[in-house]
Amino acid sequence: MKVELSVSHQEDNSESDSSVPLSYIQCFEKVFCEELARLDQSLSRYPVIEVSLTVVSEKIMKDLNMEYRGIDKPTDVLSFPLWENSGTFDPPYEWQVLPLGDILFCPAVLGRQDFLKENGSPLDMETIISHGFLHLLGWDHAEAEEEKKMEEEQENIANRVHQCVKAARGQDYGNEEVSV
Repeated sequence: MKVELSVSHQEDNSESDSSVPLSYIQCFEKVFCEELARLDQSLSRYPVIEVSLTVVSEKIMKDLNMEYRGIDKPTDVLSFPLWENSGTFDPPYEWQVLPLGDILFCPAVLGRQDFLKENGSPLDMETIISHGFLHLLGWDHAEAEEEKKMEEEQENIANRVHQCVKAARGQDYGNEEVSV
């Protein structure tokens, strides 16, 4: 099984940094592949699993958050899973390539007071994208127990991505940025 992460940018004529270091893309692909095999072994039947990541501006995120969640303010991440059926992850069995869905990420909101971890530290790209990834697999945080489990898992994934990036940069591998 291989995970392919496609990265794009949705513009609204506002200035934003839409570059994503190649090392991050490679590490998300690697860690997501390992996590898919661990979290849901049935996914190993797919040779390729696709995840779309779109970097959006604060205005676009605010508009999408209002449209899909009825909340009139920007958020850090929105996920649009393709295979969630009544809260259950239910992908088609016979496909060779499985698109999981879309993660929309707004870097402009990171570090704001309302987007801090419980310990007061700012959220980072690894944590936010890992959170969105879990939503693509049907994870939710509506109940306190679900929220605790999801936070633990997203931190686990984020830490593994962070370590991968650190190792890749230490090897001077994948440092270039990809503008999307």
